[in-house]
Amino acid sequence: MDIERQVQDLTERVAILEAALRTRASVAPHLAPPPPPPPLGAVPTGAPPPPFSSAPPGSPTGPPTGPQVSILSANPFEWGIESILRWAGVALVTLAGIFLVSTAVTRGWIGPELQLLGAALGGAILLGAAVRLADVRRPWALALGCGGSTVLIASALATHEWLDVVGPRSAIALAVLAVLCSVAVALHTRLEGIALVAGVVGMIAPFDTLDTFGDEAILSWVAAFVLGSSAIGLSYRWPGLRLITGWLGTFVLMVYALNEDAYGLLRAMGFVGTAVIGTTLWLAPTVAERLGTSTGSGNWGPFDWTPVDYRLVALVPAWVWLVLAGLISFAEDSHAGIIAVVVAGAFMGVAELTFSRVSRVVSLATLLGSFVLSAVGLAIYFDGPALMVALAGQAATSYFLSRKLDDLPILITSYLAGAASSMLAIVSLSEAIDRDGFITFGQGLATALVVLCWVGAALGVHHHRLQNVTFDVPFVGAWIGVMMWFAAALTGAPQGLMLISAAWTVMACAGLVVGLSQRFAVVKNVALGTLGLTLAKLVTVDLAEVDVFWRVGLFFAIGIGLITLGLKVPSLVAPEAAAEDMSDGGPTQESATTF
Repeated sequence: MDIERQVQDLTERVAILEAALRTRASVAPHLAPPPPPPPLGAVPTGAPPPPFSSAPPGSPTGPPTGPQVSILSANPFEWGIESILRWAGVALVTLAGIFLVSTAVTRGWIGPELQLLGAALGGAILLGAAVRLADVRRPWALALGCGGSTVLIASALATHEWLDVVGPRSAIALAVLAVLCSVAVALHTRLEGIALVAGVVGMIAPFDTLDTFGDEAILSWVAAFVLGSSAIGLSYRWPGLRLITGWLGTFVLMVYALNEDAYGLLRAMGFVGTAVIGTTLWLAPTVAERLGTSTGSGNWGPFDWTPVDYRLVALVPAWVWLVLAGLISFAEDSHAGIIAVVVAGAFMGVAELTFSRVSRVVSLATLLGSFVLSAVGLAIYFDGPALMVALAGQAATSYFLSRKLDDLPILITSYLAGAASSMLAIVSLSEAIDRDGFITFGQGLATALVVLCWVGAALGVHHHRLQNVTFDVPFVGAWIGVMMWFAAALTGAPQGLMLISAAWTVMACAGLVVGLSQRFAVVKNVALGTLGLTLAKLVTVDLAEVDVFWRVGLFFAIGIGLITLGLKVPSLVAPEAAAEDMSDGGPTQESATTF
């Protein structure tokens, strides 16, 4: 009976499964039937099944017949060998073309004209090979294009610079044609390196030929390359071309302006060119960010040019000042300091006016460069209190810039500038205390601004701090700075020692109230330290120096204030105790009776 019942149960289960399979088959009749089982003699190979193909029926499924992009070997050693051979071979071919040009100058084998023509044809062939290989082997196209651009520009300049085959105008025209051909190849192949070589070589090489036309031609030539490289770099997402060629050109202009005397038309061109180039360099990062080209890497792999771009913005004020210093002949060095302060102030105003229209990092970098330049200008003009203000501003702006860019060198720079400004402020405050007050109003204002920077730093650190601490360097520095400033400002007043003690007592009492009520441990600790220092001062210095009648009033007022504060301590601590009791499950009978 048991066996018959089990057989019947199995039969019913099989019937249910067959009904379910028939239902599924009727719902999805388009499913392909399962593949037949393998033959009995087949041996499994363990190979994975072929991947699913999404190609439409009838489409060719064989290997592609078109040109394929060369894939580098997975072995880095083999890739390194290929790279070394590639660049070594192209360098030798490039040198061969340059030697062909040089032998045309010294001793022509088949005539200088034919040798220059052969070298130019060789450069053109290298550029043509770069175009041909751009879709197949881009590293080879980059190397051949760089070599071809160098040879072609050298051949164009040799026509006049060494051989006098043609005039200087024709040589410059040929050089322009060579640069344009190289840039056209770079734009066609989308290879930034070719454009970079063409820009650098084409900008620097023709200086001797351009010298025959005067300084105006050299400045115009360099300015054209700076503006052109900036335009192409922004348009084609090539920040390397824009930054390297552009800033190299600005460096050339700066050196030229510092070493040459400018008069008349040349000086006017220098002023206009400085304004145009300075504006271009300052606006380029913002324009790149708006166009979405700020993070482009060109042919530089994963390298990100954005931090470099923003750092160079901080150099624009200094570059403008140096060029203006070279264009203007100063009778005294102090005039250069005045120009530096004026330029720094102008850039500060521009950063303030455009703060909401340009990138925030650009504004901070501009302020950083302006504060550095103002510090340099003030150091040149006079060694006064304004220098510490400039250093404090530099420290503040560089700190915010380092937080924005997550840049350690800029953060270290901010700490160094802040330390230098703080040391100058401490020395100035100490001298003011010894001399019974500030010598000038500017000294008091400058030290007050430095102390306010410390107060701002303390508030910023406290705002971003997630836990309560008992010691905080920015807050302690700000507190000590305020105490020293009150001491320096009040020591020269009538009964100054008494006023200093009163001011310190007010600070201590206010700090205790805030520290106890708001549960700020660091405020409470520095307030207690200030109170102890004030009491020690009362029974030592004030006891001997302050007049007896003033001393009676001072001691009485401070004593009454401390007694009142002591009576208020339970009410200040009560919210904290109540919160702790509630967190423990409610007030106990003992705590309810006590409070």
